[in-house]
Amino acid sequence: STYNIYKFSQDNDLIVKGNNMSSIRRALIPTNGLEGFGGGTAVKDILIQAITDLKNESKDDFKLIVLFTDGDSNSDMTALPMQAIVKQATENNINIVSVAFGSYLDIAYLQDIAQYSGGNLYHIYRAEEFEVLFNNIFEDVQVSYDLEFAPCMFGEEITLEMKLKSDDEPLIGRTVFRSPLVE
Repeated sequence: STYNIYKFSQDNDLIVKGNNMSSIRRALIPTNGLEGFGGGTAVKDILIQAITDLKNESKDDFKLIVLFTDGDSNSDMTALPMQAIVKQATENNINIVSVAFGSYLDIAYLQDIAQYSGGNLYHIYRAEEFEVLFNNIFEDVQVSYDLEFAPCMFGEEITLEMKLKSDDEPLIGRTVFRSPLVE
């Protein structure tokens, strides 16, 4: 896997790119690449940049954006609606995981970004939850399956459910597809 880590506030910057975890860790700890956070939050701008970068990667690779924010989008330069940005992600087989940290967020906005792009929303409140959060995200990536289907007709909403049997309780996953894509 190749990781691109960006910071986004009033300025968007690529902090580090690579597949070597020790070099990525060196770029982040101590907070070398994290200087200058604060100011605005440009969610749409950074999603466009990340999608553009990921489009150039191999078409067969699993592509995931983890959007981590503690605030609402308030300093975007783009005039594109979020619906168009999420559509770009889905057309390029890119899932977006939204991670909300704290209490002053538009959770419904982040939920829509995640749900319509095939990702999940995680909401955490304390710094101690980061390790569990990232373990869950990596576990989801490692234990994921691509399932493609073509419904015989499009409706407003299609719910797809998958059950996996196990010795304990069956595991059930559900997702909702809306056609056409609605913000």
